[in-house]
Amino acid sequence: MKKCIAILICLFIIIGNIFTVCADDKISEKYFKAAELYSQKNYKECIESSKDLLNYDDSHMEAYYFIAMSAYRMGDYELAYQTLKSQLEKNPNNELALYNAACAASILKKEDECIELIKRLLTIDITNKDSIKKDSDFEYIRYNEEYKKLMEISVVFGGELVEFDVAPLIVDGRTLLPVRKVFECMGAEVTYDDITKTAIAQKDDIEIRITIGNKIAKVNGEDKELDVPAMVLDGRTLVPVRFVGETLNAEVVWDDENEVVNVLMPAKHGTAKLSEVEILLKEKVVVSVVDGIFPEPYGMDSTEGCATLIFKDEEALQLFADLSYDDKSEYLKNVTYDNYALVLGCSPVYVKVACAGRVYYEGIYDYDKGEVSDLKFYSNGKIENIIKQYKSDLNYKDFYLLPESDQTTSQIGD
Repeated sequence: MKKCIAILICLFIIIGNIFTVCADDKISEKYFKAAELYSQKNYKECIESSKDLLNYDDSHMEAYYFIAMSAYRMGDYELAYQTLKSQLEKNPNNELALYNAACAASILKKEDECIELIKRLLTIDITNKDSIKKDSDFEYIRYNEEYKKLMEISVVFGGELVEFDVAPLIVDGRTLLPVRKVFECMGAEVTYDDITKTAIAQKDDIEIRITIGNKIAKVNGEDKELDVPAMVLDGRTLVPVRFVGETLNAEVVWDDENEVVNVLMPAKHGTAKLSEVEILLKEKVVVSVVDGIFPEPYGMDSTEGCATLIFKDEEALQLFADLSYDDKSEYLKNVTYDNYALVLGCSPVYVKVACAGRVYYEGIYDYDKGEVSDLKFYSNGKIENIIKQYKSDLNYKDFYLLPESDQTTSQIGD
């Protein structure tokens, strides 16, 4: 199982001394008691104390964590599993809960449940693959065919994990993918010439022709040499993804540790005026600000923060997309600065733009420089655990499961 570095057991006494004043007295008392018992490895009493906290507030995420981890340490894997399932009902995209529930399911030999949890986990963050491969808790399912498939080379397009009917293949250090799927993921139209055995892709003003077995491709009629030629496997034509991606102006990155190909398409920037967009977005954006020193699910350091701009609809997302790159950064800087009191002293502050549970842009806000840098774009949206942090309750909740009245900008007292 993974330990939650966000719990900050070693700091909870300091946090208690600083923030008990602003916290609900009953909740803070029960929380710090459970945290202290857990840090003392008094797991049986920690479970009882955490259950008491849940009786008072059945949505307290840290209480679920304390019970599950205490039960795990005591060898009561069924209690750990059932507790984590209850937590996931309250916060379905909680990576830590998904990971630990999958561990418990494997130990309990709940094979189907374990595989389903791993699928959900990897859909949210594929970089969990390396940890899963190394974790002895998953020994029971190592020979499961579905598990082995999940641990094969993965491909993430624009933040979204993509499945192929033919597994990706590595030849001479180059990853080959099914031609039609890879081109369509990049927004290109694909045709195939059976006579010449040539795949033809068209996107905007770029035409690519790749012939099976030929190391020379043509881009707008110009010869381009491939590191490896296209080939046929199980009736599917496979092409080198790096060549295709970079030809279509995508960024292609190989994650060796997790065996993942990441493909990021360039963002399309417009010419809309920032002054007009800011006014239009005022009623369409909610800002969820998270401080790493308080309980949160991201595993942030106590000095880190996160500001997520949650757009209420696709129209708002398009308004933001219509800005130039510089104006996008300027807008994110302005909104983060306006809410900076909620993460005062945090550095860095991660800035994200979300809509319908997916993150489409993310960057890093530097207070001293007064700018947002390293702005990345996820064309398909990256599934994210979007939460609202309640500082007064030392808790966090799934934003999309909140009543509409609570889906408002975070306040210092939350």
